[in-house]
Amino acid sequence: MKITVALLLMTKTHKDKTMKFIKLTEVIAMTGLGRSSIYNFMADGSFPQSVPLTARAVRWLEKEVQEWMLEKIAERDLNRPLGGPLNEPLSPS
Repeated sequence: MKITVALLLMTKTHKDKTMKFIKLTEVIAMTGLGRSSIYNFMADGSFPQSVPLTARAVRWLEKEVQEWMLEKIAERDLNRPLGGPLNEPLSPS
């Protein structure tokens, strides 16, 4: 019963996503983050959780990592002053 409920929830949650599992090395290459940072962000809930495949293998959903990256870009853009240049870093206040 537990597995059936999990599968139904997963199907609902991910039905519109093209799913592809990626390894930690790919997550590192995509994000520019290091291994420790990825696991620290996962621990505090600010990065997508890995999916355990076997007792020793985990993977991430590529789409979730891409969505996280888009969220970071959106956060950056929301903090940019209106009319400010797009390619210049914000100066500290």
